[in-house]
Amino acid sequence: MAEYRNTSTFAMKTGSVLSSALLFAVVLTGCGAFQLTTGLYNGTTVKVCQGGNLFLDWHATLDQGETIVDIRWMHDGKGDLIAMYASNNFAAMPHYVGRVQHVPLGGLILKSVTSSDTGHFIADMFIRDATDHITHYHLTASLEVAIDPPQTADGSLHAWLSPAAVYDNSTAQWSVVLSCGTFTQTGNPPVTVEWTTPSGTKVASSVFDGSAFTLQLPTPPSGGTYTCRVKSDSLASACLPDGSPVLTSASVTVDRTEVRLTLLEAQQKALKADNEHLKQPQTGNCSHVISSLQQGHDSLVSSLANLTNENSVLKDRVLVLETALAQNQANVTAQMADLQNQVVTADNILHQTTANLTSDITYLLQDNTDIKLHLTDLENGVTENVENLTKLTNSLHQCCSDLDQRVQILESGSASVNLTAVMTYIGDLQVGQDNLTDQQTNMSATLRTLETTLQSDNHNLTQHVQDLVDSNTQLTDHVTQIIDADTVLTTMVQNIITDSANLAAQVHTLEATVHGDTANLTERMDNLETAQIVSCQDLNMQVQRGLEAT
Repeated sequence: MAEYRNTSTFAMKTGSVLSSALLFAVVLTGCGAFQLTTGLYNGTTVKVCQGGNLFLDWHATLDQGETIVDIRWMHDGKGDLIAMYASNNFAAMPHYVGRVQHVPLGGLILKSVTSSDTGHFIADMFIRDATDHITHYHLTASLEVAIDPPQTADGSLHAWLSPAAVYDNSTAQWSVVLSCGTFTQTGNPPVTVEWTTPSGTKVASSVFDGSAFTLQLPTPPSGGTYTCRVKSDSLASACLPDGSPVLTSASVTVDRTEVRLTLLEAQQKALKADNEHLKQPQTGNCSHVISSLQQGHDSLVSSLANLTNENSVLKDRVLVLETALAQNQANVTAQMADLQNQVVTADNILHQTTANLTSDITYLLQDNTDIKLHLTDLENGVTENVENLTKLTNSLHQCCSDLDQRVQILESGSASVNLTAVMTYIGDLQVGQDNLTDQQTNMSATLRTLETTLQSDNHNLTQHVQDLVDSNTQLTDHVTQIIDADTVLTTMVQNIITDSANLAAQVHTLEATVHGDTANLTERMDNLETAQIVSCQDLNMQVQRGLEAT
């Protein structure tokens, strides 16, 4: 029986791979002479536009004496088997017929991909070497599918400096903004852009104002050329044709002096507006402000109570999910142990069947040797009988010749004949003829016996051959059952792993929600306290101004 060895997977590398990826060769340590020549790194993420084709460019290079036992391609996002290759035959599963194309020695093409095809694709390859060892290779690739490409108003990318400065509440400063567009749609999923500053620093920009991605420059800004481009790892960019103007870069030059003047103008306008506001008569009284603050405080207390209740509910849900996760892990362990026992039992049955088949073949070979020896003995006996018969026939012919000569002598009367001697001689001839007849009878009986023996031996040989064919058929069926059981085991394990990962993700999301709600609550409390302090200060200033005016 072949010995199985399982190798560790290739070192995983992440990154985008397009159709123009260069070929490379990987030689697996401890795997003999087998090589995998491929345009696709193991563990790579491939980006394809919806309706395009996914090319899993895996190609096995085999050494002399190595053969592919079977290959199975799977999609763990759907948890199903895509296709199989075994005994030089390729078969796609019913719901993939017409969508997959086999590329010899390990590759596969999935046609007309959709968003439902997103996920991990797996190829399990089993290689038998010259010593009958079978090694398992596990290859993976991830697929991300883009729905729509990004589009701009004129098909090109532009960058510009917004004419007006904006006020940043977080820094309490005025700043200028750069824009990159003009986009009529950002793609599905949406793309983002990346800016390169005059110093060469890369800055990502995901703030979108409806037509352009914006970048707010720090104050004071650095002068020079700023360049923007759609990020190369944006998924939707896979739907753009090569050389699309949207994929090129756009630049804008920032003059530091002009920007400083723009910022000064914005500050002057803001100061003028504040001055006009202060000149307006103040209305309201302290009790109105205090009432507003009290209402805000009551609303905050109510929000705090609601958030506390939600936090308690979320904690309960986390506890339930953690319990379910622990139970699921225990069930996984039990199922894995049971499946391993089934595989061991099937392997033992296969060993026993192989031993029985080997014994039958040995017996059949020995029986065939005995039949050949028996046939040789029979052929020698027939040859000897034929030789004896030939001698007797020759002797009979000689006797007949002598008899004819003597009869001629008697008829001519040229010599005296001893009648008694003639009768005696005739009697001897009669005896010789009787002996010849007996030997012919014996030879016929021997030939019939030989024919009967040959027919019996031929029947026995035919029966042994049929028994061998039946045993081989049973062994083939059993091996097929083991392969099917292994496929089911692999699918179950993948489903269990996926369920556990989803459950863990839900727990993580709930924990993050709890932490986020707690942080938001704390921030709102701090903001309320700050607002109360500022409001009280403003109220004091208004009262003071009123007293001074009085």
